[in-house]
Amino acid sequence: MRLTRIENVFFYLVSAGFLMPILPNFLRNFIIAALLLISIYGLFDKNTKVVPDYKLMILGSLLYITYLVSLFYTENLSIGLRKIETGASLILIPLIFSFIPENVSCKLKDNLDLLFRCFIFSTAFSFLVFWLYFWEQYQMTLFIHFPTVIDEHLGPYTIHAIYLSMHGAISLLFSLYLFSRKKTKLYQLILIIIADIVILLILLILVKKGPILSLIISGAYLAFSYRNKTIMIALGALCVIFISVISFNTKANEKFSELLRLGEKDSTELTSTNIRLTIYSCVNKAIPEAGLFGYGIGDTKSILLDCYSNENEELVRREYNSHNQYLSILLRTGYMGLFSFALFIIFIIVSAYRHKAFITISILLFYLLVMFSENILERENGVVYFCFFISFLYSVFKTTDLVKPINEEQE
Repeated sequence: MRLTRIENVFFYLVSAGFLMPILPNFLRNFIIAALLLISIYGLFDKNTKVVPDYKLMILGSLLYITYLVSLFYTENLSIGLRKIETGASLILIPLIFSFIPENVSCKLKDNLDLLFRCFIFSTAFSFLVFWLYFWEQYQMTLFIHFPTVIDEHLGPYTIHAIYLSMHGAISLLFSLYLFSRKKTKLYQLILIIIADIVILLILLILVKKGPILSLIISGAYLAFSYRNKTIMIALGALCVIFISVISFNTKANEKFSELLRLGEKDSTELTSTNIRLTIYSCVNKAIPEAGLFGYGIGDTKSILLDCYSNENEELVRREYNSHNQYLSILLRTGYMGLFSFALFIIFIIVSAYRHKAFITISILLFYLLVMFSENILERENGVVYFCFFISFLYSVFKTTDLVKPINEEQE
């Protein structure tokens, strides 16, 4: 397939997005800005065939538009503007993929396996480098301090442990997809398995409940949707490893045991579960007054802090957010914002299901599950990846003649 100069630039910039785990934050933002400029330029280039996808453009931007509207009634305008800047990917990335040239979509689909491998290897490489970088200083104590040091001492690569775990989980989902591909060569499978081992080890060190549970559920969906034995075996092995570590590792056991005590709020111990129970209690008190349009994008934090001051001063000191993306949207922009987000999600699911793009639904399901415990659309390491992967997968699978289900490829 021969691409024009503009189409080639578009293709390589999108491909570079799969290297984001090893790129510093400023370079990731540069890629998004460059993609936006080249997508707009492509509209006016007579040699580039672009058919704007207005559905993706409108539905993908709806939530962000409600955020913009809420600026008119939010009291903390300065905070609201900062939140608008952080969430800019909610409108920019859907806009970029709305203007993707047809030839670029075709070539990206042809190179989908390669792009998935790039993300897997990039994630594994970043995990390994981060670990080795701090090993000399911390030695064996790094098993304890790793989540803290990557969040505070990595400069332009700084990342919260939750988001690092999410990148690892997405890589494992891509791996499950590739394991079932007939055209995946033996040496590629070996390299993927080695990378997955590195990723799995770091996930077990970070021990983040949300991403691990979401990975298992979304992986199970992927396996049963494609009805592929290889995926089922690989997923079964993952489950055995997770269960074994959770059972015999004290730290992991304590974290997951909290889930069995959800109704036992113990104010004397600030476990992650107890923190969330207190937060959700405050959110539930605030939701009735949020109404149709919410409090405004800049006021959510102050609303919650006022409630925290009556519950636990430690929550005030740490300035916790709602720890639930759906509740946060309700507080920010009310039921109108939540409805807007739901429309986009339904649109993606319907399109993916129509084209048997089950990997798209699996990735989306993973993010939607994590959103029950984290506000991933309110930090760049969450919102950029979510918008990029969902918009990308929708774009490459949306045309029927561009997609061929895994089961068909293996017959």
